[in-house]
Amino acid sequence: MYFNYSHMIHNLQQMHEQINSQQQRIAQLEADVQKLQQEIQSLKKNQSSNIERVEYKFDQLKVERLEGTLNIGITPHNGGGSIEDFSVEQNDLSVPPMDPQQRLLLFGNIQRQVHDYLNGECYPALQTIEQQKNQPINPDYRQYIIDDIRRQIDSRIHYYLNQINMSPIGEEQFAEIEGRTVNKVKEDIHKTYDEFITKLPKEGGFLT
Repeated sequence: MYFNYSHMIHNLQQMHEQINSQQQRIAQLEADVQKLQQEIQSLKKNQSSNIERVEYKFDQLKVERLEGTLNIGITPHNGGGSIEDFSVEQNDLSVPPMDPQQRLLLFGNIQRQVHDYLNGECYPALQTIEQQKNQPINPDYRQYIIDDIRRQIDSRIHYYLNQINMSPIGEEQFAEIEGRTVNKVKEDIHKTYDEFITKLPKEGGFLT
């Protein structure tokens, strides 16, 4: 499996710079507001002032959308790497084909479990990886990575389900495929996260 780590790191550095720029802009606006409030109070106290109206114009703070996708390996690329390994494991199940309704139900069950994992249980697991690598990630960047993974999960699940033929299967086999697929997606997330933070530089504001 190949990953464009330089592109990923560039995306994070760009995001860090944009966040710093927005923070500086916010600080400047807060200072401007405070100054204007002081001026208003001064005008109120100055009874001799003939000013009928004081009009202030503020530049709207534009929060730019961060472009680009942090592809850290969750999206399948030509069936290589861990996806190929997993397809072999799925074939070892020797399952009969699965019909469309079963596939739809299976996809929904797997998707729900993986999303539930990304909403909670994944955080201590990823932090454990960070501790093992001595690479404690800034919480904002960790969340950025998790959110990007979440957007790519559906295509990952579909790829795995495409390895299974389409015809009715038994309840026991259905549960086995569901459980193994969920676990393998979790493993892929962990492996990819491990590889990603290993390549991450200590400079650039990515670490705590």
